[in-house]
Amino acid sequence: MQFSVRFPLITIFMAAIAAPVVVQSAALSNDELSGVVERVVDTHPSVQSARSSLSAAESELSASKWMRFPSLTVEGFSSGNSNGSLSSSVSLEQPLITFGRIKSGIQLSNARVEAARAHVDEVALDVALRATSAYVEYQRLQARARIYAEGVDEHQRLVDSIKRRVEQQ
Repeated sequence: MQFSVRFPLITIFMAAIAAPVVVQSAALSNDELSGVVERVVDTHPSVQSARSSLSAAESELSASKWMRFPSLTVEGFSSGNSNGSLSSSVSLEQPLITFGRIKSGIQLSNARVEAARAHVDEVALDVALRATSAYVEYQRLQARARIYAEGVDEHQRLVDSIKRRVEQQ
């Protein structure tokens, strides 16, 4: 009775030890598929658009961080008279109390950058999945065509064999 209880436990234990080995050996590397996916992700217009949106969000973040620093403004004026008098103005502005407007603007820009990064990842993954699906379908159809050709060749051999037998009789 103890033998029947221990045997399943040993079997389960051995299967648990062997399972990772089987899974690891089943993992295949396909350099051609990897290259196709890389090219598609690098050149697809949707991914490029998402990357441009990310770049714009990063520029917005940079601009919102610069709101903390003083801004220098130089203006030049010309009067509309024929005497050609010119005047200029230089101003330096520093925000002292913004009641959290600058900090919240930076946080909002950070959130937009993170959302843009997530969008790039999402679009790239979607494009990669579609490319992988198309590649697998292409490989499946090629295998089917090869199998059909082998079947036609086998049928032709059988027809030739039957013809020879009929000619011998």
